[in-house]
Amino acid sequence: MGLIICFFIVYNFILKNNPRAYKSVQDKFDKLITAIVIISVLSSIGIPSFFLSSIFLVIPLIAVLGVFGLPFYLIYTVLKGLGIVSDKNKGLRNEADRQRYEYEMNGVQGKKEKRGKGFSLTGLTRSYPKRCKIVEKFSKKYNLNLTEKEVERMVDASYMSYSWEREIYDMSLEYDVISQWYNRDTGWLRAYLRVFPIQSVSSDFDRQKAICLDVFRQVFSDLNPSSFYTIDECVDAINDKYLTAFDETTFMIAYRFLEANKIHIDLPSQQVVKGGSELERLMSKYDNETDAFVGQGSSDSSRGTRLGM
Repeated sequence: MGLIICFFIVYNFILKNNPRAYKSVQDKFDKLITAIVIISVLSSIGIPSFFLSSIFLVIPLIAVLGVFGLPFYLIYTVLKGLGIVSDKNKGLRNEADRQRYEYEMNGVQGKKEKRGKGFSLTGLTRSYPKRCKIVEKFSKKYNLNLTEKEVERMVDASYMSYSWEREIYDMSLEYDVISQWYNRDTGWLRAYLRVFPIQSVSSDFDRQKAICLDVFRQVFSDLNPSSFYTIDECVDAINDKYLTAFDETTFMIAYRFLEANKIHIDLPSQQVVKGGSELERLMSKYDNETDAFVGQGSSDSSRGTRLGM
């Protein structure tokens, strides 16, 4: 029983917060539980002295490791305190992530939140399976169509990229309408994930931005929105051709994203509809037909006169 308790303690406090360790154990979880149960049963019916002797051997070993490891730990602590060793920017690969990190740590966005050891910069849990569940639940609720591989890639990236961490954190929040989720500076990414049935997810956030920019540019350039009478007609045409889920909101988010990146797309030119246009058209048609009839009558009269002569 003690072994099972120890395993779950290690699993919850160590393995779940370490993506690599969690992945290595995830597929073997059932086998590990079975092995621990078997060992526990055998130990309960076996010779207690064997386990007691094992404990007496393990305790001195731990003490020896502690004595020899303590100096290294103290040296590391001193170096870290002096600023010689620092892991402040560990995992933040590009300059944009470092700036966002410093922006958060300096408390520029408002009140600086207290963050425990089990949480990250945004307050998002460090548990790998919990992060996966957040993305999977959000994807299912709002029909993002994210595959298992894409979910894992986003979660893996969230441990080294503040931008991806923020995306998953925002997925953990509750929204009255999906437009609230779009209301951030990464609305272009969220619109992309929402409207396309097949996405391409990159762990590098700058590369992800380039992917979205290229896809939106291709879609808008191919259909030429200015050739449609209204934006709604253009949206319907895009959805029919690409099997997407654009609406007017996501269409404009994509349009503004392209404009911000110096890619200009002409939108449909809205024309004013006159109230009496249909009546005028019918009257004009009647007048034209009357003029044609009168003209034809005059022509017949002239031809008869000539024949009489």
